[in-house]
Amino acid sequence: GRASQFAVLRRAAADVLDGAARLMLVPGPSGAGKSTLLQRFLTEFAASHNALVLHGRCFEQESVPFKAVDALMDHLSHTLKGMPDEQVAELLPDGIAALAQMFPVLQRVTAVASAASQGIALEGQELRRRAFTALRNLLRALARVRPVAMWVDDLQWGDLDSAELLASLLQETEAPSVLFVLSYRGEYVGTSACLRTLFSMLDQNTSVHQQEIAVEPLTSAEAMELTQQLLG
Repeated sequence: GRASQFAVLRRAAADVLDGAARLMLVPGPSGAGKSTLLQRFLTEFAASHNALVLHGRCFEQESVPFKAVDALMDHLSHTLKGMPDEQVAELLPDGIAALAQMFPVLQRVTAVASAASQGIALEGQELRRRAFTALRNLLRALARVRPVAMWVDDLQWGDLDSAELLASLLQETEAPSVLFVLSYRGEYVGTSACLRTLFSMLDQNTSVHQQEIAVEPLTSAEAMELTQQLLG
């Protein structure tokens, strides 16, 4: 029952492979199958194209800073640790020290720790500006090596810091050629501070093509087909 959503996602992935940036917005009610759909699609994308899929998820009761991207940065750190130090060093942008200051998990990567040790501690808006720019440039460099997808699930529970960071990745004239996937419960669009802030910032300034893929409950016919497949 998700053939049309898969088709849209595959077209967006093809655009990313051709060097474009794409933003896929995936709203739907709780339990409709958003996460299952995206897990299956992104697993296919990773296997078919050796793509790097960075995944983060928000939790309602969690209160860490940048909670929509915290797990994603853990995944990015793990990925960089698995690469040769020389290759990582070539990918690191100016400002990596600020990014490592904001997300200390990156300092587990030898090349990042070495670069960060030569930087100076920053504060406030200057730290955010340099860190956000560094992340955008790091993703751009990674995307030259292999396809990249970023998926944040349950974004309705995100925080304002995460909204501003995500918007900064998508607002620039030359956003990294990444498949950005944001899934959330559609009924929270009007009440989630994270969603309101992000969409407001994107309405004001973004050059990235975006498309919404609504995931609604299965129709009766789709449910019957699924039941028949499961029962054999």
